[in-house]
Amino acid sequence: MPSRFGRLRTRALSVVSLCLKQRRRPIPYRTILLASLLLPLALSLLTGHISHATGSLTSEAVKTRNLQSAPGEFIVRFNPGSNIVQQTLKARSYAEEFAANGQQIRLNVTRLDQGPEIVEGLRLVRVSPDAGGQALQALRARADVIYAEPNYIRRPAKLPNDPRFAEMWGLKNIGQATDSGGHPGTPGNDIRAEKAWDVTTGSKSVVVGIIDEGIDINHEDLRDNIWTNPGEIPGNGNR
Repeated sequence: MPSRFGRLRTRALSVVSLCLKQRRRPIPYRTILLASLLLPLALSLLTGHISHATGSLTSEAVKTRNLQSAPGEFIVRFNPGSNIVQQTLKARSYAEEFAANGQQIRLNVTRLDQGPEIVEGLRLVRVSPDAGGQALQALRARADVIYAEPNYIRRPAKLPNDPRFAEMWGLKNIGQATDSGGHPGTPGNDIRAEKAWDVTTGSKSVVVGIIDEGIDINHEDLRDNIWTNPGEIPGNGNR
């Protein structure tokens, strides 16, 4: 059965054909009106179908472009009852082989959490980088796999230009000295500032009040961001 789009297009083309056949004699007003209404509608539907099809391809390409992943590594969530999950609960790592397109692929599976699992069944799977593409398709086709994705690499998008940022272990702790005595810190024991900066770096519309003994309002990191009370009257003794 013809679709509604197909019927409209056929009707519009028929009207155009009729207009061309009658080009040597006056064309009825109703025919001209009908053609002016149906033809743009048919064209818009046609371009809509094309743009929808190409748009879906374009959006998919945008999602996947410029994404880097660790070669031969995948984040895979297995069904809780699968053999791989049970084996990696006994020992943190487990290896097995399975066939994919006639090729034997060795999986090296590692449990992500040493303690209680945050996401049940979530594992890091490593394969030979040469077999990465086949392995990912084969993993997604397995009955005991909920989902499998490349192990994408994330990099900080916002970093301060402070030359002493590397010393600020509270913002990013990589094991650098935490005091003047040179005592090393614990890598990762920080406030995850880089991840927060990827979400927002703040706004001048937000005023933050700090209760402290005082600050240097001429400090290079503060002087451009010090808030001044617009209702303050200089020299009247009130703040």
